Amino acid sequence: MDAAYVSEYLRDIAKDNVSLDALEQFGEDFIDTIIPMAVSEANIMYPSLKGTLIPDSTMIYGVLALLMESESFKELRNQIEYQDNNASVSLSVKESQYERKSQLMRQTFNRQLDSLSATKFLDSCWGNSISNSRSIGVNIGFGYS
Repeated sequence: MDAAYVSEYLRDIAKDNVSLDALEQFGEDFIDTIIPMAVSEANIMYPSLKGTLIPDSTMIYGVLALLMESESFKELRNQIEYQDNNASVSLSVKESQYERKSQLMRQTFNRQLDSLSATKFLDSCWGNSISNSRSIGVNIGFGYS
């Protein structure tokens, strides 16, 4: 997984970010900092997966959780409100939305890591086994790709 993969998933393309003055929201260097943090988090929370290649389709959720969490910090830091002519105007009010998205991404990340961990455990116990439910003799294993 690399920064381009994450940016593509987020659709964080400069020309499409009109409200960001055609800039990317998350820079490549920042994403490259976040990716090892997500890997480290997976290894700490699921030590049985240490040394296991975690698929990009799972890691993306850990990276997104951290990106959204980081953005919520920025939004919280920059929240201001002012009044003009009896109207209240809030700037930077998306902190809770980023926090909710972070929580959703983290739940998905943890659920997928739970499944990978269980799969690895079952594979270490039984390995591949022949399915008796099929007459064609397909070798059905608990491995993942």
